[in-house]
Amino acid sequence: MHPRTVDAQCLALEGGAIVFDRARLAQVDPGWFEPVGERMSPGGGRGAVWRVLTPAGPAVLRHYRRGGLVARFSQDRYLWTGAGCTRSVREFRLLARLREMDLPVPAPLAARWQRRNLSYTADLLTAEIDGARTLAELLPAVVEDAAALEALGRTLARFHRAGVCHADLNAHNVLRDRHGVWWLIDFDRGSLRPPRPGWWRRRLARLQRSLGKLGRLDDAAGRQAWARVCLAHDAALRDVR
Repeated sequence: MHPRTVDAQCLALEGGAIVFDRARLAQVDPGWFEPVGERMSPGGGRGAVWRVLTPAGPAVLRHYRRGGLVARFSQDRYLWTGAGCTRSVREFRLLARLREMDLPVPAPLAARWQRRNLSYTADLLTAEIDGARTLAELLPAVVEDAAALEALGRTLARFHRAGVCHADLNAHNVLRDRHGVWWLIDFDRGSLRPPRPGWWRRRLARLQRSLGKLGRLDDAAGRQAWARVCLAHDAALRDVR
């Protein structure tokens, strides 16, 4: 079993670098970031996602892309403010910290940035979660699975209790593996902050809106399913102030 502590190392490249976990990868191949393999569905996100084979096993490669109005001018370039501030390195470090906290997130394998003048592009490689399906893919069957819904609520509470704020909590970033364990993915712009009910509620409301857009909360069964998630979440956090 791989350790949860990340041994971060850096490989310098012309115009960029790759930060990688030496605990899982003896060395890193820049070719992993130029995929020719199977492209995966990015779900509700805007990143381009591929499945890549590495010595550490199957991995998921995500290329960071912009959203909103700014994407009209630059689809995947960000303002350069230093290597440690790149989107990929920040997410790599956050995932490493969450793994140390024993939270169900994918293991970070490598993060790449490539600079050109005052901008850069970014990519992140994480271990693939075996047999995982998104919450969106599990609908509508999961609406009838009380145990799964309560487990989801408790899992979200684990993150909130630890002060983990997911910037884009939606039905495509919540996964359940073949053993019934819930995971969260895509922590771009995520953060650690003091546990407070205010932002917990905002994160849950974002997930609720995501499910609503999929048309899964607009009947009695859907509303009851969401209430079950929230009750399990709140019960797990009742002693947190």
